[in-house]
Amino acid sequence: MKKYFGSLQKFGKSLMVPVALLPAAGILLGLGAALTGPLADTLTFLQNDIIQLIGSGMSDIGISIFNNLAVIFAIGVAIGLTGGSGIAALAALLGYIIMNKTISFALGITPEMVSESGEYGMALGIPTLETGVLGGIVVGLLAVWIYNKFHEFDPPEVLGFFAGDRSVGIAMVFSSIFLALAMMVVWPPIQGGINAVANVIANGATNPLYIGLYGFLERALIPTGLHHIWYAPFLWTSLGGTAEVAGSAVSGDQYIFLAQIAEGVEVTAGRFMAGKFPVIMFGLLGAALAMYRRADKKNQPVVKGMLIAAAGTAFLTGITEPIEFTFLFVAPLLFVFHAFLAGISFAVMYMLDVHLGWAG
Repeated sequence: MKKYFGSLQKFGKSLMVPVALLPAAGILLGLGAALTGPLADTLTFLQNDIIQLIGSGMSDIGISIFNNLAVIFAIGVAIGLTGGSGIAALAALLGYIIMNKTISFALGITPEMVSESGEYGMALGIPTLETGVLGGIVVGLLAVWIYNKFHEFDPPEVLGFFAGDRSVGIAMVFSSIFLALAMMVVWPPIQGGINAVANVIANGATNPLYIGLYGFLERALIPTGLHHIWYAPFLWTSLGGTAEVAGSAVSGDQYIFLAQIAEGVEVTAGRFMAGKFPVIMFGLLGAALAMYRRADKKNQPVVKGMLIAAAGTAFLTGITEPIEFTFLFVAPLLFVFHAFLAGISFAVMYMLDVHLGWAG
């Protein structure tokens, strides 16, 4: 048991390598959003072309980091669990590319399919299954196993070129192909199960319990990347409801909300969005304060800067990964509790008849 917990602790520490990058991305995104967002309407000097260009560039850089979290975690896990081995990191990057390219080729996934369904995503420009951060972690763990198995490989003299570290990359190439085949078998049924649950919730969407379950799963699925599959049908299809706005039928909670705002009519949409506001604007601020207060006194100055950046990103932009990932892997039960509180938030906001949404 002690050995098991020791391994988990080591794994958790390895995940802090990529997590440490998120506040920097959050700062870039937050500052960029502040320079190019509604604040520029109030502070007119921000409308300067150079300032707007800088703000857009900062936002794009921040977004690019968040869009590539999976490969960052793959490399980070490989580095963290091998004592900083560059060979393991290279193997993880190689494995991530090969896994996704194999999936893309075998399933015939196209960019058009990515834009039409949350089941698919882009990984380093490759249209593939949306496996999220979890997919990256799996590749990273495979790279660690391959590295530990082969980096001291000593073949017969005639095959001496393939000795040691050179064998790691070769083994990773073939292993990643088999990993891709396994993901093609395992991942779609998981996605199908999530869609089935979504249909159940859509059929009972006037029940606060179902709204709360939606909110819980919307948070709980973030580490897997499957939350995109989860929320998309509710926001953009008839699963989120259908309403008549200005004589036209509009489907999807977000589309209905935006149409009602545009037409200046009573807003009735937002049941699948309103519950998120207390979580990202206030709940995670409280979580940041709690983590700061519980940190060792000697570490508080460092922790404070990281948490302010992460909490500020959540408050200003709605991107919660920087702060959620700070405790997700080191205290997974706390993350489950966080998801549970998110579910309560969605249910309570629905019962209070609150109608809020967003355009982005």
